[in-house]
Amino acid sequence: MESVILAAGRGKRLGLQQKPKCLVSLNNQPLLAYVVSGLATLATQHTIIAGDYVELTQQAVPKRVASVRVIAHTPYSPGNL
Repeated sequence: MESVILAAGRGKRLGLQQKPKCLVSLNNQPLLAYVVSGLATLATQHTIIAGDYVELTQQAVPKRVASVRVIAHTPYSPGNL
């Protein structure tokens, strides 16, 4: 199974300045780590994470999870749809 995680939310309404929403911590672990770990238990072979802050996002991926690739999304216009 393959999966795609859309993690491009910038978190402006949460007051975040330098990290996306997916990196907000819950019990000292980024929310993204919970999602990636959950997918690993479902025998996901490849996971792609599309979002901002590629380096920070890559660091949040648990080391025990293989085959995760973080890609930068194409810039979008600010504001809600």
